[in-house]
Amino acid sequence: MSRKVFWTVLAATLVSVSLLSWVALRTAVRHKAPMARRWGQPIPVQVAAAVEEELPEIISAPVTLRPVTERIVNPQIAARVTEVLVKVGDVVAQGQVLARLDATNLMEAVLQAEANLREKEANLRAVAAPPRPELVEQARIAVEQARQQVTYAQQFYEQQKVLAEKRVKAAEAAVAAIAAGPRPPQIEEAKAVIESARQLLQQTEEQVEQARADVQQAELALQQARSDRDYWEKVLQTKRDLYQQKLIARQEVEDAEKSYRAASTQAQVADTNVQRMKASLRAAMANRDRAAADLRRAQENLNLLALGPKPEDVQRAKEELEQVKQQTRMDVEAARNAVAEARQKLLSAQQELRLRRSGPRLEEIAVARAALHSARVNLQNARAQLRKAVVRSPVNGVVTARNVDPGEIVSPAGPPAANVVPGQPLPPGAKLGAGLFLIAEIGSVDAVAQVEETKIKRIRVGQRAEVTLDAFPSETYRGTVRLIESNANPATRTVAVYIALSRVHPACRPNMQGVARLAVPRRALVVPSMAVITAPQRMHHSGGGSPDSELPQESAVFVIESGKARLRRVRLGAMQDGKTEILSGLRRGERVAVYDLSQIRDGDRVAMRIAR
Repeated sequence: MSRKVFWTVLAATLVSVSLLSWVALRTAVRHKAPMARRWGQPIPVQVAAAVEEELPEIISAPVTLRPVTERIVNPQIAARVTEVLVKVGDVVAQGQVLARLDATNLMEAVLQAEANLREKEANLRAVAAPPRPELVEQARIAVEQARQQVTYAQQFYEQQKVLAEKRVKAAEAAVAAIAAGPRPPQIEEAKAVIESARQLLQQTEEQVEQARADVQQAELALQQARSDRDYWEKVLQTKRDLYQQKLIARQEVEDAEKSYRAASTQAQVADTNVQRMKASLRAAMANRDRAAADLRRAQENLNLLALGPKPEDVQRAKEELEQVKQQTRMDVEAARNAVAEARQKLLSAQQELRLRRSGPRLEEIAVARAALHSARVNLQNARAQLRKAVVRSPVNGVVTARNVDPGEIVSPAGPPAANVVPGQPLPPGAKLGAGLFLIAEIGSVDAVAQVEETKIKRIRVGQRAEVTLDAFPSETYRGTVRLIESNANPATRTVAVYIALSRVHPACRPNMQGVARLAVPRRALVVPSMAVITAPQRMHHSGGGSPDSELPQESAVFVIESGKARLRRVRLGAMQDGKTEILSGLRRGERVAVYDLSQIRDGDRVAMRIAR
């Protein structure tokens, strides 16, 4: 090999070795801070920027379970309490009986309404029923009796007019005789008046006897009609018994029923006839008494004529004349009214007979149906009032207040079951604490948290929360903030926050205690937790002093400033998900070293790489 080739190969070999040594040294400098520092090269570091993020803060507060809705149960009627069936703390179901009130009067009203309904039903059946022969016959008999009564009343009216005229003439003659003095013609005339009065008295006595006979005859007819009715009633009962035993046909029972109804109708007609005959007897006896009085006055007049006229006798005779005229006018008017009444009854009986013969009319059926509907409505209302005597629970819940005992008189004080919702106004007519009972609903409850007033501004309606109850420590219930009280409690310096729970244990009860945790998001300056040097930590400085002097036990980060790592003390906050909150000592956007912090000293030059 020539010298030239040898030196060429040697030079190439030295250059290659030098290049490889420089590359190896460069690589070592990049990964080893001491070697980089020895060779005066920048120390490679990974950095991350301080940024603002939302960090959740947990606010804990004691809670007490409260029902979302409470029901004030009021009585619907005024009555005396007879029975109370629940006490405070009892669990009640919707519709369960809580108390009973005195329903005596209400029950009587129901019974009366039921009887009235049965009467209206029977009346509708009677009105809508087709014509029945026995009812037609009964109406025909009533017409004949009414016609007879008209004839009798007309005859009595004519008799009253004649009697009145005679009485007035006799009284006038007596006045004239007394005023003229005792003259033979007047005395004879007075005697004639006495005779006429005696005849009139005899005539009225005959009328009384005839009326008595008519009454006796009517009573005998009534007795016979009642006997026939009783007979046919027994026959009907016998026929019914035989029919039930299947010994006779149904037709025989129906024939017996018709005969019984006809006999009953005849007995009613006979009873009415007896009452009329007795009324006629009383009228005839009154006429007889008046005729006897007239006879006494005529005799007195004759005696006065025999003694001679006196002024006071004349005056008394004139007064008696006026009394006679007034009484006779009243008697005649009463007789005329009796005729008019008898004729009206005859028209009514004739109309009833026409109706019985023609059958039911649509307007009568409509009236009867309307009366039946009204009776049904009255019965429904009476039963509704009776139901109000039983106080029932409007919801499933727990009795939280009982304000009544047996024997007390209660009355409605508001709506039957008024809702009381915390944070909302009471319904009209309701008063907190009023009513017989207070029922807390079990289905939905609020967890009322007492939050410190300094933290309340960070809580919002709709914010999520978790609740743990002392009675069920292994279960966590989720909810949202439903309401925040407007006033704080000055004694505890807390504000009530109502958390609506979506699901609770069936055994949960009002006033149970627990803890609520509310996650409150907030903006915070954070860096990766690996960028934080926490005490105890030996942090190295460049410059004066020992390089290994020990700093106080505080936290710090390496901030990259002008290509150098500067150690800066910081105050830490919360730590979460690999990030640490910086409360002070760092500004947003500043970059901090992340890895191999133990290899970095304050003041080292660094080569930054963005940490991922």
